[in-house]
Amino acid sequence: MKYLTGYISSRSILNNLIPQKVQNVLLRSYCDQISHGYLMGAAEYQMSTCYAVLRSEVDRLISSDGFHSGIVCYSINMLPDLELSAYFFKRIVSARKSFHFFLEDIIVSDQDSMTDVLELLTLIRLYSNDYIFR
Repeated sequence: MKYLTGYISSRSILNNLIPQKVQNVLLRSYCDQISHGYLMGAAEYQMSTCYAVLRSEVDRLISSDGFHSGIVCYSINMLPDLELSAYFFKRIVSARKSFHFFLEDIIVSDQDSMTDVLELLTLIRLYSNDYIFR
């Protein structure tokens, strides 16, 4: 069985606060639907520009054995700026792993899907009210 590690947020996501417990329940259900095990991950720190937990999860995923196949998070709106997101995606894709986004039902697993998600993230941030805070 392949496993996905959860990555959840204690911050608001596009001005909505999604309780960590709810995020975990939804991510576990998603993993069940795609026949993956769910490994409880960690919640990102509250500071708005801190992505230390995500960096740690990506590092752990890259160095993991074969049964860790990726990371799953609630939404692409939890990602850092485009440059750092692209850096994480490139590392994950080159290691033949994946990054899953529950809310948008998107998986980044190759160059094409990485480009698509970065374009989508750009559009979301351009048109969202809180773009200037990212």
